[in-house]
Amino acid sequence: MQQDCIFILLVSFFLVLLMILMVSAIVSGIKTEKMFNQFIKEIENEIGYNKRVVVDIDDRGELKMKQITELKENEIFVFGSNLAGIHGAGAAKIAYRKFGAELRVGEGMTGRCYAIPTKDEKLRARPIEDIGHSILKFINTAKRRPDLTFLVTPIGCGLAGFSVEQIAPWFNEARVMKNVVLPPEFLMYIDSHVTVPYHT
Repeated sequence: MQQDCIFILLVSFFLVLLMILMVSAIVSGIKTEKMFNQFIKEIENEIGYNKRVVVDIDDRGELKMKQITELKENEIFVFGSNLAGIHGAGAAKIAYRKFGAELRVGEGMTGRCYAIPTKDEKLRARPIEDIGHSILKFINTAKRRPDLTFLVTPIGCGLAGFSVEQIAPWFNEARVMKNVVLPPEFLMYIDSHVTVPYHT
């Protein structure tokens, strides 16, 4: 009898604990969703509705770029590539399969894409300064093509192994360009840190 009571008390305790955790998760989810919606509104207010906001929330409640699966008219998919032009994984694979990126072209525009090389011909990470110069080339291209909207993926921060802190500052100038949409992780880093002087 005493063991039955102890068992019932333990089960009751765990049920109460489970309910508390569930309520906490629901409240946390509501807060995260409110923060996300507020962030989207701020971005929309700042950049205007003519830009596409490509933002999502990951499993940990952090903002990330939503995977781009289609392009609107005049949109260009900007992805991290290698100088060999082997578009076999990550965003490069999407660029090749869906948006016309050409094989053996590791930098520049092909199809409805723009390749920024983060790896060399042997698929090793390039020096950050070299990547930075390729980013500045991209920015100059975007300046010359105001008729196009460039959707930048978080280049270099996946298979190439760089951090947002290493790559984002190079996009400082693009932050204010009306025809360049940066990933949220780049935007947040640029807005909250001192960045490298941008190229003019």
